[in-house]
Amino acid sequence: LRESAVRVSPSVPDYKYGYGRVDAFRTVLSIAHGDASNDAILDISDLVALVDYLFNNYQIFPSHLLGDCDCDGDVEISDVSYFVAWLYSMGGDPPVKPCFQF
Repeated sequence: LRESAVRVSPSVPDYKYGYGRVDAFRTVLSIAHGDASNDAILDISDLVALVDYLFNNYQIFPSHLLGDCDCDGDVEISDVSYFVAWLYSMGGDPPVKPCFQF
């Protein structure tokens, strides 16, 4: 919540506003990156959803930013390769880290 808060003051944390205004949607997106199929499981269906988004106009719900696996702010072919590399490794940490730039 702290990292995904919308700043309302130039200094963070601020004595009056703390880390800013809580934004629940940004918070959920920050921990759900990579789950492009929106089924709460990171698997091959997410890879299919990413490819469909890029080449077949599939709409990722609730936001296309769920497909931004490499946290660069765009959903592109690099996200597909990032996700494939994670699937190939078969485990370890989740393929994405929380991103806080929306």
